[in-house]
Amino acid sequence: MMKKDLSIRFIRVLATITIVLYHSFSFNMGTWSFFPDSPTASAEIPYFYATLNNVCGIALNCFVFIAAILYARGVFTGKYAKTVDFILKKAHRLLVPYLIWGALTYLLFYEICYFKWFLGGLAHLWFLLMIFNLFVLAALTRKCWMNSSPWVDGVVLIVVFAISQLNIGFIQHHLWIFSINRTLQYIPMFFLGLLIVKYDHKTLLQSFLGYPLMLAATTLLLIIDPLVSFPKVFHNILIITEVWMLYKSLPNSITHIKNSKGEAFLSLIDRNSMGIYILHHTFIWLLVYFSSYCRELLLNNGNAGGWFMFLTAFFTSLFCSAFIDKIRLSKYLFG
Repeated sequence: MMKKDLSIRFIRVLATITIVLYHSFSFNMGTWSFFPDSPTASAEIPYFYATLNNVCGIALNCFVFIAAILYARGVFTGKYAKTVDFILKKAHRLLVPYLIWGALTYLLFYEICYFKWFLGGLAHLWFLLMIFNLFVLAALTRKCWMNSSPWVDGVVLIVVFAISQLNIGFIQHHLWIFSINRTLQYIPMFFLGLLIVKYDHKTLLQSFLGYPLMLAATTLLLIIDPLVSFPKVFHNILIITEVWMLYKSLPNSITHIKNSKGEAFLSLIDRNSMGIYILHHTFIWLLVYFSSYCRELLLNNGNAGGWFMFLTAFFTSLFCSAFIDKIRLSKYLFG
């Protein structure tokens, strides 16, 4: 159990760092076209930016996967027997921070934010709504997926993956209230996490030596992906497989971190991962939107400016989150 806990912490920390890195380069990538002086996104995306898009997708799927793993563990140990209590708890942990930081973001950036964004998932905070939806869906269908047969689970996994891949404009390119469209996109990863815990004690592949090899193969394909542009469905299968193989491969490769200074720093970031996720984006937006000097620094220094933004945003958000946790306000502000 310790190995798996350590691997989950490691994945969450890696995902947190990756998300901060992606947002640090987002202005230069032209992602925030509604910002002053925003560069136009290039039709031919540079390799580094395309790779950032890929690793951001992996990181978001990691967060979803970890949430499913931890929830399923709780379910199978009897921790979440009362569905209503569980949903209310998640509402407090996810919706309250969304309301606080969503309102603050809307007020700070009201000139570029539409109110409908607040209803559908404002800025990076859409993730809080999406993960809440997944928890509610899993809790309401708990008895079904706990007791279903492997054949049924396989069919459901294929169906939800097919739905998530629908290239329909009204699903992917329009704002849906409560981020329901994003929820459809991440159901396969969440459901896979539930199934892995469900069958973990039954499978003979818990220590399968091929996991690291499969991880290396999917990683190589994702490195090649920006150069050859794999079909969308294959690309998304690679990302889901990458997250799964990463989870399965880590326990035997990071045991040396246990009881070391590295684990202490890992734990610090892990404890403050939600705070970092919420705060870093706000810091970056404040700097980029209100400071023309910051925009010039990013535009004139290319990737160096992005890396400087990353270091500034990451350590500032880590420090602020740790301070908020120390004065015991994190449960109100970050859930």
